[in-house]
Amino acid sequence: MGLSQDNPRYNEWVVARRIEVAGFAADADWIATQDDKLPDGAGVPSRAFQIPNLPGRPAKGFAVMLVGVDAEGAVVPPGAGTADLDVIELVQYSGDYDDKAPHIAAVEDPTTPLTPLSFSLPANLSARLPGVGGAQNQYALRVTALTAPAGATEVRLLIKPLGD
Repeated sequence: MGLSQDNPRYNEWVVARRIEVAGFAADADWIATQDDKLPDGAGVPSRAFQIPNLPGRPAKGFAVMLVGVDAEGAVVPPGAGTADLDVIELVQYSGDYDDKAPHIAAVEDPTTPLTPLSFSLPANLSARLPGVGGAQNQYALRVTALTAPAGATEVRLLIKPLGD
């Protein structure tokens, strides 16, 4: 199944973030800085993402995967790459319902109450994050360390919605 005008259908993966391997530097601590532009390690703004809904119903979380690609955009063979990730939520709030006050917060680890959700993600492994999601919520994946699979010039963080 393909993407229809860049909208995901069914259980398709979408690219949440692209990271150039050459010159990689750990992302800034967005929670400490409260910089809603989410600058990467080089200071270039990155984007938050929303979890796509499944047809006819909201997602019940999301899965994330790290994939390496070569200079031509072809997926490299599975290898020993990893990324250390923090799951971040971008909150918009106000007393007047005008979403004027951005706030950046950690997301709670569903298995350990009141602990930020952080983990090391091996390349080509689908990590399931049930219960992390919700309509209209915005998330980002902060990368604090990266080892790319052999031959990769770029790594992509892919996401897809989870059902029941």
